[in-house]
Amino acid sequence: MFKIIKKIFFIALFLHLLALCPQWSQQLYAAPVSTNPIQALINRTLVYFTPIDIVIKDIKSKTVFIEPSAGSLLIKGMRLDVIEQGDVFYHPVTKEEIGHLENNTGVIEIADVDKKNVHAQIINGVVNKSDKARITNSKIKALYFQQSSLDWYVGDACYRELLNSKRFEMFDSKNKDGDLKKLIAEAKEKGAQIILYADDVSQLMKPILRLRIYWTSDGKEITAENAELDYKYIKSINPKSTLLFASRSEPIMTFELNSDARLITVGSFTDRNKKEILIVADSSLSIYQGDTNSTILAQYQLPSGAEPLYVGAVDLNQSGRDEVILTTINKDIIHSYIYEIENNKFNLKWETDGMLEVMQNKLLYQGCNPKGSSANPIYYVKWDGVYKIGDVYLKQAALPGTKDNINLYNFIGFNITNDEILTLIYDPSNHLILTDMNKKKLWQGEEMSSSSVITYTSNCDTKTTTQWYKNNKLMILNKNILVVNNKSATNIVMLWWDGNTIDNNVIINDINGKLIDYAVSDGWIYVLTKSTFSKETKNFFKGKYPFMTYVQVFSLNY
Repeated sequence: MFKIIKKIFFIALFLHLLALCPQWSQQLYAAPVSTNPIQALINRTLVYFTPIDIVIKDIKSKTVFIEPSAGSLLIKGMRLDVIEQGDVFYHPVTKEEIGHLENNTGVIEIADVDKKNVHAQIINGVVNKSDKARITNSKIKALYFQQSSLDWYVGDACYRELLNSKRFEMFDSKNKDGDLKKLIAEAKEKGAQIILYADDVSQLMKPILRLRIYWTSDGKEITAENAELDYKYIKSINPKSTLLFASRSEPIMTFELNSDARLITVGSFTDRNKKEILIVADSSLSIYQGDTNSTILAQYQLPSGAEPLYVGAVDLNQSGRDEVILTTINKDIIHSYIYEIENNKFNLKWETDGMLEVMQNKLLYQGCNPKGSSANPIYYVKWDGVYKIGDVYLKQAALPGTKDNINLYNFIGFNITNDEILTLIYDPSNHLILTDMNKKKLWQGEEMSSSSVITYTSNCDTKTTTQWYKNNKLMILNKNILVVNNKSATNIVMLWWDGNTIDNNVIINDINGKLIDYAVSDGWIYVLTKSTFSKETKNFFKGKYPFMTYVQVFSLNY
């Protein structure tokens, strides 16, 4: 019995102290620290809706002053209802005083919080000295919108974490385009106080969920919080896939081409509303209609003696149609060209010694002499009424721990911050290496292939002949990096960086024939292959001329 009385005493004492110290209740209400990135994001937003009950100290003009001691509970951007104390009301039987009637008279927003001063601005209504300011402990009514480009599983996980916080009464938005004015109107119609707007702001190799919160009354943004999502977490909420996977190992479509096809790219060259396939052969460029007819729309003969090294597509001059980017080598001289297709003809718009490559809808340039004193930097190409070399993209393009410079065709750069670029590079032995801007090696992978390295020499400055190497193409899809792995079977693999290592997932496996080149566009992968006589050759090559090349088109599911 004594133990029970003692326990009751301590519980009563704890509740009494809690009533005397409201900030304790704030700390108890706060969500616990979590390693779940979305839950951590929700925790950062909950602080704007922590229940608070304080007294207004003074008012000068429209500035509302609050006791500095309350500053630890307040955050800039919070909105509090202003409560005017009314008449006393009594118990109907005992006639004891129970409390006071309360009237909501206005809204204030916290404008500044520091050790000496806490003040707010009047948003609407009437506010007087000694009124109370309050954030209710009742659930906040919220309209939830999920952007269509946001992975469904990520958006659903965000929605569930918001519900699990038990701080919000959720309404699903019927809006499809994410227009804020429409969302505000919908939120007002449903009586929601705030709008929760979830969208995707992912960067290359770095999935990011953003949650923005707006006040319904005037559309003002309360906060915008980001959650960086590692792929282990994404797998945990969507165990069926890691963002994307091949819908099948067999191609959706297959095109037969001439036997000497060597490079492929996809773009809108003649019609801005259609995707067209550009094939580079030993001596010509051909643009095909992107359907089963394989109609040739335009054709061009390469300069005599020129061997193709690279082809790409980008709308650099913002004409609405893609330019053709071509790099060739001719008698050890590397030369690049930019063409536009006009009246189904290739028209040369710009040419230069050196290499060009399209990367993340930007055009990059690198000179031909890797032994030069400038360490062979990589530059942007820009359009300013004319095409010209612009700012430096990568100042010191060199492999870590070697004197070998990065070949433009053997790396992909991606930003981890606005100022810092990581580079994923093939070394001469066909291993992938991840480096930072200081050429520090962050990761090295296994050999990706046993036979894909092509070597060639250049003599751009007429003084130094240098040997280059060119591996299978690195491409970007859905903000991740694709690479060919043909060490055993020929697969296309998706890579991602989690901050510590690079993981991978096969998205197209056991591609039929020898892969020559591939291109990516809008959820489709176009694979240029040559048939083989190996035991892996599949049925659709049977009976075909053995030296034909093919374009196999694969569709991807997200």
